Amino acid sequence: IKKQNEFSVTITSGGVESDQASALNQTAKPRIIAIKTKYTRTMYDSDNKIPAANIGEEISITGEGMKPVSADAVIEFQGAGKIIPIIVPTDKIDLNGTSLKITVPSGAQNGYLSVKVNGQYSNYLALEIVPTILNISPDPIIPGENITISSSGVGSNIYLAIAYFKLDQNQEVVAYPTAISYSGEVAQITVKAPLSASNKYTAVNIQYDKWRD
Repeated sequence: IKKQNEFSVTITSGGVESDQASALNQTAKPRIIAIKTKYTRTMYDSDNKIPAANIGEEISITGEGMKPVSADAVIEFQGAGKIIPIIVPTDKIDLNGTSLKITVPSGAQNGYLSVKVNGQYSNYLALEIVPTILNISPDPIIPGENITISSSGVGSNIYLAIAYFKLDQNQEVVAYPTAISYSGEVAQITVKAPLSASNKYTAVNIQYDKWRD
């Protein structure tokens, strides 16, 4: 029953089963047990681990009742103020409906993930997104001037964002963004480059919440 996700209910009385044609058709809710990713972090108040992934990374979801019968299996990711539904290719779903694989879509952000199978929603589990810098402008950067860091996996809470300017192997300068906007699904992070930054040799990293690219 759990593996097929849909089942029929009949009644047997006195050794006689009710008519199969008039059986009640029911749909079991899928259940997520775990999300398997390349990265995890341990919560500060327990030993529980929160999975994290980059945009474009394939993740595995294990659970029960995830085999679609009458409709597609859909994974719903958290986006910027919206839900991002992604249909799971049938060849990425285990025959028993106990696991599936899906690629983290562009625009996904820290939040909760769920599976929708045959119109039924699963429970929700947390998935965090590791930021990835896509572009820095201008390039090379100009010390003391604003730069724009284009990054995926960054939310709109400016207080959770930090930029790091690595001047050399032993010295790193922290800078806090002054603005975060969006171009489509890509975050545009405005931050002032430190005066000590070199035009050619300074490496830039971005951190959002607990994760750093």
